[in-house]
Amino acid sequence: MPNTGDWKAFERRVAAYLNTRRTPLSGAMSGHNTHSDTLHPDLYVECKWQGTKSAVLTLWDDTVAKAKREGKIPLLAMHRRGSRVEFGALPLPLAADLLKLFMALAPEKTSATTSMRCCKCNDPMSHAPHPMRGQGKDRMRVVRCGGHAFDRT
Repeated sequence: MPNTGDWKAFERRVAAYLNTRRTPLSGAMSGHNTHSDTLHPDLYVECKWQGTKSAVLTLWDDTVAKAKREGKIPLLAMHRRGSRVEFGALPLPLAADLLKLFMALAPEKTSATTSMRCCKCNDPMSHAPHPMRGQGKDRMRVVRCGGHAFDRT
């Protein structure tokens, strides 16, 4: 079992990068109405303290070393076979700075729903989009609004 202070300190560092605080106790038990490891109003943050190396962390270490040799910023992009899930990992300080910049430039809260509007009545979308349809670059999200289709704007 890892030292409790280690993972709590890690959660505090992550929260500090994002200008927020660590959620006390174990997230859901805190009484703050979130399961996230931080109290950030817009981001759900899950912190994992790895005592032993995992395959992903080994790959990350290799990516960082190669990027450092070439004077570049490491980005680890991953995709699970048979899934539509794709994600990227950046060094936390850089990711936090990019998030702050993005949130400062965004005219309103950003989410998957705020950038979608009905193609007929221009009302904002009020529910999650349907799975992507189409092939390759022609794929776009289409959802319904009282019978109207939404096009991503």
